[in-house]
Amino acid sequence: MATSGCSGKGAGLIFLSLGPRGYWSAHGAALLRAADDLFHNSVVSDDTWAALAAKYSTEQMMDLVSWALNSFGVPLDDFLPGAKGQA
Repeated sequence: MATSGCSGKGAGLIFLSLGPRGYWSAHGAALLRAADDLFHNSVVSDDTWAALAAKYSTEQMMDLVSWALNSFGVPLDDFLPGAKGQA
């Protein structure tokens, strides 16, 4: 795909603007679809989840979910390690 002489960050921005159907590998496209799914629907679609599960183990998928929960500020249950003293 031609980027009209763009390189580095400029090319990356062009590729991002094309969305998941652009330049991306199947894995990269699945990550972009997950972000789009969450933004537009507040849930990752079954198809996107399956595409991510083809690359990531169950533990890695759980990490993805926990990172999202942490990013949204969802507090840990009191019985979990590290939960004490959360604001």
